[in-house]
Amino acid sequence: MGKPKYPVSAIERALEILMLLFREKREMGITEIAAAMGLHKSTVHRALTTLQEYGFVEQNPVTSKYWLGIRLFSLGMLYREKMRIQDLARPFTEELARKCREVVHMGILENQHEVGRVLVIDKVETEQILSLTPRIGSGTPAHCSAMGKMLLAYQSDEYLEKFAAQGLPRYTKNTITDLEELKQELRKIKEQGYALDREEIEVGLTCVAAPILDGHGKAIAAVSVSGPVTRITPERLPLIINDVKETAARISEQIR
Repeated sequence: MGKPKYPVSAIERALEILMLLFREKREMGITEIAAAMGLHKSTVHRALTTLQEYGFVEQNPVTSKYWLGIRLFSLGMLYREKMRIQDLARPFTEELARKCREVVHMGILENQHEVGRVLVIDKVETEQILSLTPRIGSGTPAHCSAMGKMLLAYQSDEYLEKFAAQGLPRYTKNTITDLEELKQELRKIKEQGYALDREEIEVGLTCVAAPILDGHGKAIAAVSVSGPVTRITPERLPLIINDVKETAARISEQIR
């Protein structure tokens, strides 16, 4: 994002201090902040005093260092309440659907704290015909769908153990039904940054998914492209993988 045409220097300094703390992810003292920004300590002190008065930074009474304040959390929660991730992502998922000419889905784990399936939270249709088209609000098995495996790849071993305890039902001959094999697949998925469903939930269907990551590197959602194997051919697959990963990365940038 470029600088404004008519910047207000005091506001710029205050925002730069907030962004410095955000990037460093730790408390910082006035001297350290001033050195990092190339400013006089008195200038930094005035900016911090104002930010503290409005609750945007807090000062540790023991170390005298500063950290982000509760007012930022309140604003973030309000933004999260009013701006759903699927609304924010819509321009990008629509562009992906136009580019690939296939159905695009966005999904989350139904319950991040308990074992659940993948909940479809958004869908962009195309003119192409697809036999399996989960509706918004419907759930799909996580262990044999591209979005599900992508999201499972970011879960703990404890979560995966609980998930597998419910059973890993077979839907096609390609469905992974063994936990250790699934874990191996998930490690590969996280390393490469995308997941594939190779006719694992329905014969003839291929899906590609990539993670939407928050500022802590946590996968909070996944985006996917789905289509029949007759259209998502080995020749097209690398291009679709690249498009899906790029789209997920662009959405991730918007929420960090």
